[in-house]
Amino acid sequence: PSTILVHLAAKPGDVRGWMTFAEGLAELAARSPVDDLERELEGRPGTVRPRLAYILSGVAPAVADRLQPARPESVTWFGRSRTSRRFDKRFNVADGVLPFDPRALTEVT
Repeated sequence: PSTILVHLAAKPGDVRGWMTFAEGLAELAARSPVDDLERELEGRPGTVRPRLAYILSGVAPAVADRLQPARPESVTWFGRSRTSRRFDKRFNVADGVLPFDPRALTEVT
């Protein structure tokens, strides 16, 4: 699950079924220990971490805060487009891809 989540954050513009992932995001997050996510993030570009924190911000807010404890200095684009559907001030992410707001998703109970 950690590999899948980090891949989604690394290549958000390549994902075709975001609504499918939205349905399973809470479960993927619940099955991904922070240490596993940290290992998956090793060697990845610095933009992947705030993107991952952004997509986990609703389903795993504590994990998102651990991954990205401080607001990044520069804006990270979520997707290839420089047109933004929404902007997340906490993680400094401009989202031009997601058909849903990840902050509105809820944790697995």
